[in-house]
Amino acid sequence: MNTVLHYPHLSVDADGTARLEGTRYKVIHLAGEHFHYGWSAEEILRQHPDLRPEQV
Repeated sequence: MNTVLHYPHLSVDADGTARLEGTRYKVIHLAGEHFHYGWSAEEILRQHPDLRPEQV
C-alpha cells in the first residue's frame, strides 16, 4: 500500500527532485548541510536568509 504525504512547503519537479516550494533549494542540499555540518534549523536560516522558518 502506498502512503501519500503532503508537506505544504515542498514540491517535486518534473525530474522528481524535492525542492522547497518557490525557491531554488533542493531538500537534499539542506539535509546535507544539517547532516555534514551539524547545522540546526536556526543555523540554516542564518546561512540562507532568504528562507522562512516554516520552510526549514
